[in-house]
Amino acid sequence: MTSRTLRIASIQLRTRLGELDANLHHAEPLVTRAAAERADLVVLPELFNTGYLANRDLWRRTERPTGRTAEWLTMMAHRFALFLGGGFAVWDGDDVVNGFAVAGPDGTVVGWAKKANAEAYLFRRGHGAHVIQTAIGKLGVGICADCQSPRVLRSLHDRSVDLVLMPHAAPTPAVARGAVSETDIHAQRERMAELPVTYARSLGVPAVFVNQVGPMARMSGVLGRLMDPGVFQLQGGSRIVDSDGTVVGALDDVEDVIVADVTLDPARRAWHAPNTYGGWLTPGSSLVRRLVIPTDIGLGRLSYRLGRRVRRSCLAAASGAR
Repeated sequence: MTSRTLRIASIQLRTRLGELDANLHHAEPLVTRAAAERADLVVLPELFNTGYLANRDLWRRTERPTGRTAEWLTMMAHRFALFLGGGFAVWDGDDVVNGFAVAGPDGTVVGWAKKANAEAYLFRRGHGAHVIQTAIGKLGVGICADCQSPRVLRSLHDRSVDLVLMPHAAPTPAVARGAVSETDIHAQRERMAELPVTYARSLGVPAVFVNQVGPMARMSGVLGRLMDPGVFQLQGGSRIVDSDGTVVGALDDVEDVIVADVTLDPARRAWHAPNTYGGWLTPGSSLVRRLVIPTDIGLGRLSYRLGRRVRRSCLAAASGAR
């Protein structure tokens, strides 16, 4: 392969919690705008069709792999002759997974990625696929928390990906209240901004970070009790980083579209081991990471297993709606 240029659009979307049809309708002119700017690949955030609805209400809005959102993605990709990726909750048997689908110009879904480090109360964890082969290259996909894992980063290098997509629905503190200080607010924003740069520099390939903006629902679990929606919000920070680590497009906390050209150059692809922080790619509280999060995951897995009857009821309703 020789060096080539790819035009990418990142859509930083403001969603309405739980309003699937409204969110698809709202995203349509933004995709249209990206197409008008000649994007080859357009990337939407994690859970873009429902917003960050991180509780069991999401199960009632989970779709079949060929459901409404997949149909919309394939229709839009075909209409504008581009590749379009977006994240949404999807049924896998009677399990729910946090998925990311990429649709191609031919009007089909060309591949799926599944979040491994997904919210344990809501999704089946630990079976994530992180690579999608397309006509424009091999896409590495890290969905939100997966991007914090050095193992995921290394696996993308081992699979020789050409480009990394980083769809997020990542809440960060927006209000200094209680245990959250102004220092915490600025530190978390800086860490989010640096993460796609870390990927690009470590792998020598472009990285596309795309996040939602707007409110979050109350989360299930221990972390949900700690993350007050009055303090934590989805604050964007989307950016496109070229394969040399240069930020070629960035947004703050407003809904918008960024379009930029990136270079896919096999000569730049390499492995530069990043700094790690106790199994994470960004620094953070040792207490939260060593105690709170593992406890929350364990309780979440138990809650997920006990919720099987509820999930089956939601699956039956989703099947009946088709």
